[in-house]
Amino acid sequence: MPKDVIDSMIEGWASGLGSSTRVSPASLSEGEGGLSDFTLSKPEPEETPKAKGATTLEAAKALAEAVRSNTGRRKSLQAYSSVVRDALGVGRLSSKRYEGVLATGYAAGLFQLDESLSYPTLALLEPVEEEEPVEEEPEETGPVARKSPEQQLRWKAPPIPENWDPPRHLDCGHWSYQQVPDEDREPVTADKAAYHIKVLMKTVRVEHAGLGHCPACAEGKPGSYQDQKGEYRLPIPAGLRRTSEKTEGPGHPGLCADPVTGFYIGGLGNDCRMSPDAKARCVAHASKGGSERAG
Repeated sequence: MPKDVIDSMIEGWASGLGSSTRVSPASLSEGEGGLSDFTLSKPEPEETPKAKGATTLEAAKALAEAVRSNTGRRKSLQAYSSVVRDALGVGRLSSKRYEGVLATGYAAGLFQLDESLSYPTLALLEPVEEEEPVEEEPEETGPVARKSPEQQLRWKAPPIPENWDPPRHLDCGHWSYQQVPDEDREPVTADKAAYHIKVLMKTVRVEHAGLGHCPACAEGKPGSYQDQKGEYRLPIPAGLRRTSEKTEGPGHPGLCADPVTGFYIGGLGNDCRMSPDAKARCVAHASKGGSERAG
């Protein structure tokens, strides 16, 4: 190949890199096309605000909003647990804490338990229309202003009274607010099916534990073993008690129970060794060098 052809090819290739290869010293000093802005330090990442956990009442309001926005098939009670978990800002939602949020929503009049389907779900209470003052105009100036359909259907949570008693556990382990059938309202037929009867429920406040006072005790439902006290305590079933085999294996090790009475003795983190008032040790912890009776 002739030498002039090779030279022309090299000049043509070099002309395309003029802006990147031919930089004057003056432009470098002024920072144009140079390395004046180059740095090896990593850019500081933008701070992301941490999610703040909501209170029990705020989580109940978020749950009511999720039930109201659901336009499809009615979800089960357990399906809404993710909404409460995200509202509280926790990684794992225990059943006890979920029941506390539900009890708060029942007591605040946000929703009620609906057991008319084959699975339990939540139903919102009747919404309260927002009253907005409307100024009437003279007849000669125009008609009276009216609220839009969106304003008429706007849902507003009822105010919470000042002397409101938050939900708490009774001595029998049940919540102080419970759902019972409303005897003053007749059952209604749901979904246009004669065989599908919906029992209307109401929230009642229970002050005392035991039969004759607690509706859940009257139905034979056991309360939370961790919150049972005094004469209303029941022995934990053998399948739920802590054993050495469960402790050494994967999964939940069981509840620390008195080896004689079967009562829950627990302590901090469900560990009877962390309970200074406990007079006994469970089978698993007593077999690890501790005496069966601590007191």
